[in-house]
Amino acid sequence: MARRLPAAAVAALLAGCAAQPQTAEEFRRAIPHGLFAGTGSIEVNRPFAEVAATFGKMAPECLQGSVTTTRQIITRFRVITREYFTAWKPTVAMAQERAELHVQAQTAGEIHLSRSPLGGPYRLVADAYPVHAGRTRLQWFSARDPLGGPDYLVRAITGWASGESMQCPDLMTEWDRTREWAR
Repeated sequence: MARRLPAAAVAALLAGCAAQPQTAEEFRRAIPHGLFAGTGSIEVNRPFAEVAATFGKMAPECLQGSVTTTRQIITRFRVITREYFTAWKPTVAMAQERAELHVQAQTAGEIHLSRSPLGGPYRLVADAYPVHAGRTRLQWFSARDPLGGPDYLVRAITGWASGESMQCPDLMTEWDRTREWAR
């Protein structure tokens, strides 16, 4: 007896085969249609030049580098130890009317159905625009936590943009937590 997949399952499988965004602009366009994707915007009471300078300072300081995490899976018969090595790559692009922050992360051993861009899949793209003299609009597009937790990258960049928090996200703890769903 032949088994048939429901149409929704076939659609989900085919959507997973779609090409991965290769540029920040492709990521912006793809996020509204993604399963674990989020977008949002806020206006902050800080001049655009300050927000752009903060991105230029904080992104390399906080989001560049690598993280190694270890996960143990205990089964009835054995303990499986997996190590994940993730390289993070932030890019800040400045223009007169827009500052862009792109965050990419490549995890060794991660399986992708299509080619990843150089630097790894995009995890966040944020754009800052001047609204008027002392205000800036921040818009972000992010690959969200599949467990539904708060988006630690968004929390960091909104804190930087508003000037309320200059803390770096804890990439080791937060990124490791998002790996839970892959077990």
